[in-house]
Parts: sequence; C-alpha cells; structure tokens
Amino acid sequence: MRLAKIEEEYKDRVSIRYQSFILRPQEDPDASFDEYLLRHWKGAQAQEEGARFVLWEKGARFPSSSMKALEAAKAVEAQGEELFLRYHFALLKALFEDNLDISEPGILLDLATEIGADRDRVSEDLRAGYYRRVVWAEHNRAVRQFGIHSVPTVVLGEKELVVGAVSREVYRKAIDRLLAEEGKRCSS
Repeated sequence: MRLAKIEEEYKDRVSIRYQSFILRPQEDPDASFDEYLLRHWKGAQAQEEGARFVLWEKGARFPSSSMKALEAAKAVEAQGEELFLRYHFALLKALFEDNLDISEPGILLDLATEIGADRDRVSEDLRAGYYRRVVWAEHNRAVRQFGIHSVPTVVLGEKELVVGAVSREVYRKAIDRLLAEEGKRCSS
C-alpha cells in the first residue's frame, strides 16, 4: 500500500518492481502465529495507513512456507502486470486481513480466479514448479547482491536499502535524496 502510494505520488520518477524473497523456503508443518509475528505485525500496522491487520489467534496454524505463494505470483505475472498487481494485493489481504493460509495451493488458485487470472494455467505452473527457479534466482540475488535477510526491504536505485515497516516519509526522504543525487550527476 505505501509503495503503491509512493509510486502514484512520484509518477514517472519512481517505478516499483516486486521481487521474490522467500521467508520460509522449507515447509514447516508446525508453523504458527507467535509472539515474534505479533510484534512485527503490530509494527507494520502502525506504519500502514488505512490497512487492516487482523491478528491471527496466538498458536493458530500459519502458512508453512512462502514458496508456493511466490511461485503462484510469478505464474500470474506471466499473464500480465495488471493481473500480478491485483494478485499481489489479494495475497496481502488474504494473509493480513482474512487470515488465510497462503501456502495452500487451493487458496492460491481461488485468489487467482478472483482476480481474473487463468486458474488452470496457474495450477499447471504450480504443479510443474515452472517458476521455482525464477523465485530462487530473485531470492539469491537479493541475498548476494544486497544482503537482504528480511521483509519488507526496499532497494532504491540498486544501491540503498530501506529495511522494515517504515513510514512513507522515510521512503520520500530516501527517494528525494537519490533523485537529487541523480540530478547532480545528469547536469554535471
């Protein structure tokens, strides 16, 4: 939400590209909503104007991995950027507002259907693991090139990291600084 508003605010001077970062690469069948997640969700909610974060019951089953959701997002992205953006926000709503387990293929396919993606194509891509390498490549690039180890992390201008749930003002200051530096380089 914050990044979409930043992109809207800065128009053609800022472009958002979403990349995969695997939070839990291996399935964890015992994953549950715990104190760690509770703290982070409360922090994110404090920064996200207008967003609803419905806290899961403590100990409730939580997504066992982020891999399938990332693969599904790539499968939807192959059907169009607009569909991808709708799917991205549908995934966020499903996890943060509706408390749905987005590691479950059925839920991922239902969300794809809801936003108008080709469900059968997404299903086949998930079954075949078609986008798994793409997800891993983006994840590995984030770790190796930028040292990313958590989300949210935003890379600005391929050189500056903004880590954590921060306000739009933090993004504005960093973006304005980079745009000013770029302007100096372009005019010299």
